Amino acid sequence: MRLGERQHYWLRVASFEVAWLDCSSKYTIWLQREQREEKLMRAIVWVFCFVILAVGTCKATAAQWSIAAGGNGHWYEAIPIPEGITWPDSKAVAEQSGGYLATITSEAENDFVFSLVKDRPEFWQQYGPWVNGPWLGGYQDLNDPSYSEPLGGWKWVSGESWSYTNWMAGEPSGIGQQYLAFCGYGLIASTWDDNGTPDSLSDRGCIIEWDPEPPMVVITDPTSTATLATALPTIDLKGTVTQVTAGTALSWTNNRGGSGTCVGLAPWTALGIQLYVGENVITVTATDPAGPLVTDSVTVFYDPDIEMIYSNDFESTVGGEWSKVLTDVTPVGGRRFLGQFQYGTVSLDLANLPYHDSVALAIDLFLISTWDGSGARNSGGFIVGPDVWKLSTGDGATLLETTFSNWHELLLQAQAFPDSYHAGHHRGRTGAAENNTLGYQYSGHPIDSIYHLSFVVPHSADNVRFNFTCLNVPQVGDEQSWGIDNVKVMLLPPPPTPATIGQAKALPAGSRASVGDVVVTANGLDPGTVFVESTDRSSGIKLLTTQTVEVGDRVILIGVVERVNGEYQLTDVAFTEKIGGEPLLPVGVTTRAIGNDPTEFLSYMGINTTGLLVRLAGKVTGKSTLEGLIYVDDGFGYQDGVFPTRGIRVHLPSGITLPSTGTRVVVTGICRVQAFTLPDYREVNGDWYPPGTVVYVPSVWVRDSRDIRVL
Repeated sequence: MRLGERQHYWLRVASFEVAWLDCSSKYTIWLQREQREEKLMRAIVWVFCFVILAVGTCKATAAQWSIAAGGNGHWYEAIPIPEGITWPDSKAVAEQSGGYLATITSEAENDFVFSLVKDRPEFWQQYGPWVNGPWLGGYQDLNDPSYSEPLGGWKWVSGESWSYTNWMAGEPSGIGQQYLAFCGYGLIASTWDDNGTPDSLSDRGCIIEWDPEPPMVVITDPTSTATLATALPTIDLKGTVTQVTAGTALSWTNNRGGSGTCVGLAPWTALGIQLYVGENVITVTATDPAGPLVTDSVTVFYDPDIEMIYSNDFESTVGGEWSKVLTDVTPVGGRRFLGQFQYGTVSLDLANLPYHDSVALAIDLFLISTWDGSGARNSGGFIVGPDVWKLSTGDGATLLETTFSNWHELLLQAQAFPDSYHAGHHRGRTGAAENNTLGYQYSGHPIDSIYHLSFVVPHSADNVRFNFTCLNVPQVGDEQSWGIDNVKVMLLPPPPTPATIGQAKALPAGSRASVGDVVVTANGLDPGTVFVESTDRSSGIKLLTTQTVEVGDRVILIGVVERVNGEYQLTDVAFTEKIGGEPLLPVGVTTRAIGNDPTEFLSYMGINTTGLLVRLAGKVTGKSTLEGLIYVDDGFGYQDGVFPTRGIRVHLPSGITLPSTGTRVVVTGICRVQAFTLPDYREVNGDWYPPGTVVYVPSVWVRDSRDIRVL
């Protein structure tokens, strides 16, 4: 709830009722205790009057006592309560905001803290010759063994040593005066007084202290939540970092492999991060010479077979899958989104889902106007918030329950996000991807934010429900609202079958297989191809992939089993691990071993398996300059039926001069197979086949000029 123009507001809080009366720039609160037993007692009216400027015109007063200026790096904020506040209430306000009442351990600190209020009369009130100022974090512990009047038992709320003091002349002076405040005799001064009982309202504000904020790295895009799912093999991250000092640097690492530096600081980017199938934990780390390491991480689930089943940017009609179909258009940019909403739940229901293992959700959350965070007394003295937003599934799982604040300049009005409610305390707008870009205003000031949120949830049912809920207690005249845009729902497939290369070839076409511990033997013989073989040299296979690996890398991969033109291959391959290694030496074979019976050749066992790296020697019996190939026969006399001469087809890369017929060569290359349809009766390995017969022709594909040697 916010105060603005002349309006009536009603708010029920516990057993009190608050009435906001008509006024322009000032407001009066009347707190009326409910009548417990109408026949036994009269109404007791508590008048507890606060006068503040409208929140829309408030300015943050937080100031840092910087280390460069000889300070401790802590932040301090003076909070005025012109009608008075008790010391216990001030302590509660400070702790609720993540800080504590200011503690003073040196003359320099006393001077700095006093400078925040010395020229601000709203903090001071005169009682006789005494001019009372704001509360500080000192108190007299009446239960401490050292307690005695007037000097015994004094402590700081922070637990720091009670050493430095700056008592006003004649103070401390009395029994029952057990709380510390600034006080002057006849004038505003930086001296102290023991002032007040637990119910005393004699002081008009307090000063809150926060420990220095460490640098904070935040990933904001494509998500500022903990998980993300993608079917793309690379990802771009963006974010911000606070408390930047000279020498601050940002870097990223992927726990599956890979690292790099980020570009920029506030904002920063890390582009083209390679992903491995499955879970990738990407951590962004900030370092500077004077401070600790600080990090932010996102877990990215990558699988090329992730299926998008729902996407909506709300630019057209909203379907019946939504429980509410209200849409709005932003004042700036003309973005249509689902909303605006204030309180209650909006649900998305999707049915008849394909078989899957997990479901992923991504949304843009629009937060409009006066979101107040986790609930605290603002700089005008009012308790505002908590403003809680929740996302859950239909089966009761909570994906996010947190608070947001659009008041990033006010330390008091902090939010829990990116942590859950009650678990985090961060400046407003932490993790926001956009700020004040939608065109919404409050009291003439822009006030909106956008968060990119994403979640991955184990799920296998054929339907799913997502509930988007604002948990704020409804109040008449509340300004804050919310909406969602760019909703995407994706399904993650079940885990692939673990297999060796040989076992993968035995799976039905279309099966997803995870093939482990194989070695890259060739890269790029065809566009987008890689060849690998098992470390025991029993089998090899062709891969189709958009990712890059180097010859010699040991890899673990996921792909879909296919057989094209008689050649087994794994398509849509993504590498789940890449481990540096050394290239395998070729296996020495004969043309007979490569070119025996076609059905045996295509089996997944033995040396005659496509994809293996082999070496053979023999005489060049023929060549085709047009096709860039030669035939090599080691004396076995194999004939494939495609070329009139005998020997094994050897394909050479472009740019290599073909050796002359009759010369002897040693050739290293990848075993492959090609399908041909015979145009007439042909001899294939000693047998004759009629026209139209499809024959699978063995071949060796040379990787580069180093793989062929003329003897």
